[in-house]
Amino acid sequence: MFFVSLRRLPKPSFLKSILTISILILIAGISSSAEAATIVVGNGGDLQAALNAAQCGDSVILDANATFTSPSDGLVARAQCAASPITVRTANLANLPAGSRVSASDAPNLARIVTPGPYPAITFGAGARGWKFIGIDITTWANIDNQHYVSTLIDIGRYVAPAPSDITFDRCWIHSQEDGTDNLQTTVKIMVDAEGVNISLLNSRIASRASRARRVPQCGICTGSPD
Repeated sequence: MFFVSLRRLPKPSFLKSILTISILILIAGISSSAEAATIVVGNGGDLQAALNAAQCGDSVILDANATFTSPSDGLVARAQCAASPITVRTANLANLPAGSRVSASDAPNLARIVTPGPYPAITFGAGARGWKFIGIDITTWANIDNQHYVSTLIDIGRYVAPAPSDITFDRCWIHSQEDGTDNLQTTVKIMVDAEGVNISLLNSRIASRASRARRVPQCGICTGSPD
């Protein structure tokens, strides 16, 4: 015959406490796994792979004064983030003027994205949403020939549907190689072609000797007029 002492059985209130704690641990684990990530890309690293891997709320940090060459058909930002945008920024953001327009003298604190031409340095996929580029120098290779002449340096929504939306460039230097020189030639025709929704160009230097320095028909906020 077997005897069981009921006093050794867990009480219902004790079981309830264990269950509550287990649920809280599970929720905490889920919350932790959903936290935003920081992706660091060093000089010459694969920036396209970082853009592909980034999820909503993540930050892609680029070495300051480092150069990242876009693929022959341009870097493509594809993610769709409504509430928590993806931020692509320089590692030296703290050294840039807050709320003020950047200039060429800020170049050492910017991360540089260059295109070899003829395609844009940065483009956006259909329906792309919620991207912020902060403290980025966006330009072309030096001494581009006629075969690699860049028609558009940043393409936001041309030839894609649905249109990209909620795209921000903040304290960026967007320019052709001729900016700041006496060269009458130009390596870029259009600096920014924005055909999306709620496109913001904030405190950015946008400079070229081209006759069409910028085309932004649907710019939500623009505070970086061409020079």
